[in-house]
Amino acid sequence: MTEWEDSWEVFFAKNLKMAFKLEEDARGHEPEFDELVPVIFNRVIPRLLRPLESNGRTVKPSLVHADLWFANSGVDVTTGKSLVFDACCFYAHNEYKFGQWRPVCNRFGDEYIAEYRKAADDIPTQEDFEGRLDLYKLRFNTHVSALFPDNHSLREQMLGDMRDLVKRYGGDFSEQRPEI
Repeated sequence: MTEWEDSWEVFFAKNLKMAFKLEEDARGHEPEFDELVPVIFNRVIPRLLRPLESNGRTVKPSLVHADLWFANSGVDVTTGKSLVFDACCFYAHNEYKFGQWRPVCNRFGDEYIAEYRKAADDIPTQEDFEGRLDLYKLRFNTHVSALFPDNHSLREQMLGDMRDLVKRYGGDFSEQRPEI
């Protein structure tokens, strides 16, 4: 994890940069990174996250579980109440937690996110909601790829995430990016 930042965009970018380094250290260099990574940092991240902190908006830090997927949840057999465990909490944008729910391996369905969207009145840029979740998913998939370097499909999944984000959001972004 990185040190506290006043900007969610800067914090997330530093965290993702660290995740890419861990993944590359675990698996070796991937030539396609040379093309995709700069676009992710110079265009995609600013395009998706900067609007959260523009025009008077701010990101209110929320304490997130940061590893909430079906294997880290359950039901207490005595009380019937939901349980979550194995947290690696930190303060983040409240939508960040849903990035973990996007990978194919997760069993939380879209109905959970749909219910959140119904209840949330603080989604400042609805049109970018899906893109932000896909960006957050990239961070989770990058860590999983680093953790399991012998599973070659995990890197391909991560590269697919990167290609998709660059295709959708990698167009020209003319505003200057904060220093990371």
